[in-house]
Amino acid sequence: MDISEVVWVPYDGSGRADRIGLNFTEVGVGVRASVTLYDRGHTSTAHMKPGDVDWKRIFHERKVRWFHTGGIFTALSDSCADVVFDAMKAAHDAGTIVSYDLNFRSKLWPSKKAVEITKKLVPSIDVLIGNEEDFQKVLGFEVEGTDETLKTLPVDAYKKMVRKWSQRTQIFRQ
Repeated sequence: MDISEVVWVPYDGSGRADRIGLNFTEVGVGVRASVTLYDRGHTSTAHMKPGDVDWKRIFHERKVRWFHTGGIFTALSDSCADVVFDAMKAAHDAGTIVSYDLNFRSKLWPSKKAVEITKKLVPSIDVLIGNEEDFQKVLGFEVEGTDETLKTLPVDAYKKMVRKWSQRTQIFRQ
């Protein structure tokens, strides 16, 4: 694996300043659902800021053809949102395909902030991934015929919402 683009940060001796995040999953059995605990505090990823990565070099010189990121990284910190914006813009300007997974996590940011930030990213997105909740919480688009619990999903209403989003996206890109 080529790790030449990894941005290394100094180790502080205890992992209090910059460390790797952890994910613990306790698998459920039967009617007992799985439980996941994310430990993302003080991660080096959350501390990224614009300028840490030379995106123009990556997309123009190295000719990366596809760039993927999503809502979880974007939500880690305000500076991560800025990094995503810069990376997606540089990728889009270089003709690189940009995909984005909305992936809403209420523990990371409120819906209002997710909508505010994600709308700025839309002009650079070529492939958008998300479910009905993601479209509601991250883009502010409602699926007609559903309630907050989203226990049922009228598929035709979901398709209608996606078409509406697609039309609006074309307006954003102009």
